[in-house]
Amino acid sequence: MNTVEVSDLYVAHQGEGANLGRYSLFLRLRRCVLACDWCDTKYTWDKNVPWYTEYQTLTVEELASEMVRVALQPGKSRCPLCLVVTGGEPLIWQRQLAKVIPRYKEVILRETGILPAVEVETSGMIRPLWLSQCSFNVSPKLRSSGNARIPLGKRINEEATVDFLNLLAVFKPVVSREHTQEIGEYIRWLLGVARAHGHSENLVRSRIYLMPEAISERELVVAQREVIALANAYGVNCTTRMHVLAFGNMRGI
Repeated sequence: MNTVEVSDLYVAHQGEGANLGRYSLFLRLRRCVLACDWCDTKYTWDKNVPWYTEYQTLTVEELASEMVRVALQPGKSRCPLCLVVTGGEPLIWQRQLAKVIPRYKEVILRETGILPAVEVETSGMIRPLWLSQCSFNVSPKLRSSGNARIPLGKRINEEATVDFLNLLAVFKPVVSREHTQEIGEYIRWLLGVARAHGHSENLVRSRIYLMPEAISERELVVAQREVIALANAYGVNCTTRMHVLAFGNMRGI
């Protein structure tokens, strides 16, 4: 298949994680392997929500051209030198992305003299077998996501987790105020997998960013305090969600 289903393509600042505040081109793809209760982009996979039918089916060539057009659009003071690929679950489309991303990077390098960075945001459920020269932000879906009805082995993929550890991925578990104990369980599990495969515990801790569950400014302010406390307790990093603070649950931000 040479086509990709695209829900959104826009320029904004990265709102969370290790690259918070970075001016980026966002490519949001459709479909997912999970069904999170608190997902803020359900329109990419849930046919019962608004905007579900609002997407484009583009060939690899068309998508690469459209990405370049949006990134280099006239009137912008600068080109976004980071590409954030998100979803849904973007790794569903990784074979197509393996063709799209190099084409995009080649043009941006030629036009700006700078090779753009690439971040892929994923649930960590699918092994990254086709993508290279990317960084990965893994947001594992714990019980608080509402996926508890899905067996653990189909919600947390240990084999894929090892791949992401080897690729020096960032891990961004969402903290639910009602299920804070599961954060400790997940961190202990992740560190155990890391040790079993020869990774430094301190290095892995430096790549964990706890992230608050929130879709409004009010929810975020309350949740952020607890996230900071948990990050201190477990010796890991934390992140806010800047786009939620500024724009709430608005699409395309």
